[in-house]
Amino acid sequence: PIFYFRPKGSSRARDVRVEENQIEGSYFGDEAQGEDVFAVAADDRVVIEHNLIKNQYNVENIVDIKISTSSSPVIFRNNTVTDNFKGSKGGQDKGRPEACVVIGDANSGTRLKHVITGNNFSGCPAGFFSVGGGSRSGSAQIKYNTFRDSSRSPTPGVIAKAINTEVTNNNFYGGAVKIGMGGCTQGS
Repeated sequence: PIFYFRPKGSSRARDVRVEENQIEGSYFGDEAQGEDVFAVAADDRVVIEHNLIKNQYNVENIVDIKISTSSSPVIFRNNTVTDNFKGSKGGQDKGRPEACVVIGDANSGTRLKHVITGNNFSGCPAGFFSVGGGSRSGSAQIKYNTFRDSSRSPTPGVIAKAINTEVTNNNFYGGAVKIGMGGCTQGS
C-alpha cells in the first residue's frame, strides 16, 4: 500500500489525517499482485479527505478498511478518485482490480459505521464498493457520493455481509448496487 495505517507493537495510529494531497501515478509492477492506495487496520481515528487520487496502475483497491478496532469510524470524505485501475494485475485473482472502497471489519468487536461521503469516484471497473465479504462483515454510511463507470459492462457496488449499513443520496452513472449477498442485517 501507499499508506498503511496499522498498529505495530506498542505504536498505534492515532488521529491520522491525510488531506489535500495529489496522489498520482503509483505503479505496483506488472508481475506483482495489486496493492491498495489506503490500507487501514488502525486502532484510532483515521480521516482521509480532500485528496486527488488518480492514475494508479495495477491497484487493487483505493481504500481497504481491513479491520478497525477503534471507537471511531474511518472517514473517507470529499476526495476525487479518477482514472485508476490501469493494467491487469490487481485483485485477489491477479486478473482484475476489486473495488474503489472495500469495508470489512473483523467478525468480532464493535461494528463501526465507516463514513464514505461527498466523494467523486470515476472509473471503478470492478465495482464501486464492497461492504463485507468472505469472512468479514462491515458497516458503513455511504452518502452523497458520485459513482461513474463508463465501461460497457459495469459491475455494481456490493453489500454482502453488512450490518447497519446505509447507502443514501448517491448518484450512480453506469452502475448499480447489489444487495444481500452473504446475509445482510439491518440494512437500509
